[in-house]
Amino acid sequence: MKKIRSWKMILLLMGLLSDCILHPPLSSPVVKAGKALHVIQIFSNDLWLQEVMCQNSVDVPGPVAVICAENSAASIQQSIKATVKVYNSDNVMLGDVFLSLMAVTCYLQISKQAFIQFEFDVQSADGHISHYTDFAAAQTGVWAVLPLYAGLGGTILGHLLNDDLSPESLHSVCMERSPSHSLLDDECIAYRLLLEDAYSKIGSRFQSFLLKDKNNQALRFPE
Repeated sequence: MKKIRSWKMILLLMGLLSDCILHPPLSSPVVKAGKALHVIQIFSNDLWLQEVMCQNSVDVPGPVAVICAENSAASIQQSIKATVKVYNSDNVMLGDVFLSLMAVTCYLQISKQAFIQFEFDVQSADGHISHYTDFAAAQTGVWAVLPLYAGLGGTILGHLLNDDLSPESLHSVCMERSPSHSLLDDECIAYRLLLEDAYSKIGSRFQSFLLKDKNNQALRFPE
């Protein structure tokens, strides 16, 4: 049995006993591309990262179409190859325990925190390749308000049951799993939420880079 499922069952039982409310983080909305004039291709060996990027808008002037596949017969103006490196954050359990103590042991929080490095290779229609690297901290998890001492106990127990499911481990596990076959996969759902949180923090900077690269391409390869 997967430990994270045991953790969720414990939280459910504690919630039934104490009428607690769990608040999982929300996923980013899906943004559809417009009429195909400027075609952008996004692909990655990490299919979870590819899905997160494809479900966020690409904001460059004019109508845009986004293709989420490595091989395509379409005329592509910008091709983006994306990779990530995931690093564990230190003292996550201590931080959650401290928050519970600050709330007189009534607050339960089980969080995962990571430091994520994004690397993008952007190839233009004329074959020019630009590189962009960015970093972001990411966090996801669950929280609840429980009776006295139950919040502290649940926080400690939750971390102990999931001590082997660090962000680095989630990255390694989910690299071998496809989003289309893992919709109910607890580990990869947590991994996707970490990616969404991190990408939301660097997305605007990456959009600026794409716009600059698009403008440079127009100068190199005028219509």
